[in-house]
Amino acid sequence: MEKLISTRTIYKGKILDLYKDKVILPSGRESFREVVRHRGAVAVLPWINREVILVKQYRYAVDKYLWEIPAGLKEIGETPVQTAQRELVEETKYFPRKLEKLVEFYSTPGFSDEIIHIFIATELIEDTSKNADYDEFIEVESFSREKIEKMILQGKIEDAKTLVAINLAIAQNKLN
Repeated sequence: MEKLISTRTIYKGKILDLYKDKVILPSGRESFREVVRHRGAVAVLPWINREVILVKQYRYAVDKYLWEIPAGLKEIGETPVQTAQRELVEETKYFPRKLEKLVEFYSTPGFSDEIIHIFIATELIEDTSKNADYDEFIEVESFSREKIEKMILQGKIEDAKTLVAINLAIAQNKLN
C-alpha cells in the first residue's frame, strides 16, 4: 500500500475536488498522485412494460448526445435509494415502488474515488411532481430488451454505467 505524506488542494468544485497527494510507495520511494474526490452518484435502470427507459442528453465533456439510464449526484445527506428515487422522477416522471440494488462500482479508480450505485426500478408509477434540473435537456424513450441489445452491439450506447447496468440485468435475468 501507499502511505500519504501530504496533500494539496488544487481545485474545489460543485461536483468534484482535485488534490495532489505526495505518497511513499511500497518500495520506499516518494511519488505524487492526482486524485479526484467525488461525493458519489446513483444510476437507475427503469423497467416498465417489458421495456427499458433511457434518457438522451448532451454531454459536454465528450461533445455528443448519449443514451443513458437516469442518473445523478448524491446530495449531501441523501442515501443512494433517495437519490435513485429523486433522479428517476426528475428525469422520467416515474417513481419506483420497487428498487433493487444491482451493483456499486468505482467508475475510474486510477484517479477518482467516485462510486456509482446502480439500481433496477420496477413497479413504476407516474409522478409529475418534480422537474428536471434547469441545466438538463433530456429526451426520454423506452426500448425493448432486443432493441437495447442491438443498440449496444451497434455502438449506440457508449455510457459505461448504462452498459454495466444493462449487461448485469440481462445476466441476472431481470429483463424478462
